[in-house]
Amino acid sequence: MQKSQEKIPSWSQKKGIVFPPRISMEQCSSEATAIYKSQIVQGYFLLDMTGGFGVDTAFLANSFQHIDYCEQNQSLATIVKNNLELLQLHHIAVHKEDALSFLEQNSDKQYDWIYIDPARRNNQGKRVFALHDCTPDISATLPLIFHHTQKILLKSSPMLDIKEVINELHGIKEVHVVALKNEVREVLYTLQKGFDQNPNIFAVNIFDNHQDMVQFTFAEEISFQPIFSLPQRYLYEPNAALLKSGAFNTICNRFGIFKLHKNTHLYTSDRLIENFQGRIFEIIKTAHFNKETQNELSAIVNANVTTRNFSESVDALRKRLKIKEGGENYLFFTTLLYDKKSVLFCRKINN
Repeated sequence: MQKSQEKIPSWSQKKGIVFPPRISMEQCSSEATAIYKSQIVQGYFLLDMTGGFGVDTAFLANSFQHIDYCEQNQSLATIVKNNLELLQLHHIAVHKEDALSFLEQNSDKQYDWIYIDPARRNNQGKRVFALHDCTPDISATLPLIFHHTQKILLKSSPMLDIKEVINELHGIKEVHVVALKNEVREVLYTLQKGFDQNPNIFAVNIFDNHQDMVQFTFAEEISFQPIFSLPQRYLYEPNAALLKSGAFNTICNRFGIFKLHKNTHLYTSDRLIENFQGRIFEIIKTAHFNKETQNELSAIVNANVTTRNFSESVDALRKRLKIKEGGENYLFFTTLLYDKKSVLFCRKINN
């Protein structure tokens, strides 16, 4: 119940909703990301192969006339059936069985979309991330799934490398990196049978009343050549979705800003770029990370510390410099041009 208030607020207020064991609550999508899925796929008939607690199924129901929901966990499927009836989602049919068996038994069924969120725990209950370790193994079952649809929506762990997934699976048309309030929650792949072009990448950051989005392709990313610069007046830290998507050169091109170092994903400009998608700081001072600077840092009691392309971790720096977390000071430990280890003393100027 407590978890649901944060994750699925509209359900937490509805009397009669039954909540599953904790692990199912942890694995299910949030309401915000489920709504996002319903905005990128629409049609008449959808199959949810890995129904789970049914959050995605319920919100995808707004975009489809009929949905088949499959879940081999009998008790969980019973809970979901109860909840769907309570939510008056009568166009969702609950099937208490493994989806692959369901498809084999219904070999002629065709769907506009098939949605898959593979289970990311093995038989011992340990977390797994690689597609071939998840259940079902999407790599092995792709031909069977494409026998029943032209379009697939796949949800994967944010831990996976996006380019590796694109190389592993055929037909990826779009990649959606979805962050909720600057925390990457999931990466979605839309697959279309026979599609063999460069996929579009969407870096999406969802907030309570709006969402930020940057769209690009990896071909565009390679074609852009960033311009490097020493720190100017402003410092830009891209949001988590942009960083996960790999839009490092695209950021320079879209916002007209400069990169600090080829391996440092921080950016700078002399003119304030107010529509930048991430945090913006005013640089008060730039200093090389030497003994003199370390003595100066040791006099700071509280600061918000960030490292980017730096040899020490945040925890190690806090311990060595005895800087407590918090306050209005922002310190960025990073590598600048000519591989100079440096510290940027900053003041935050946006949320």
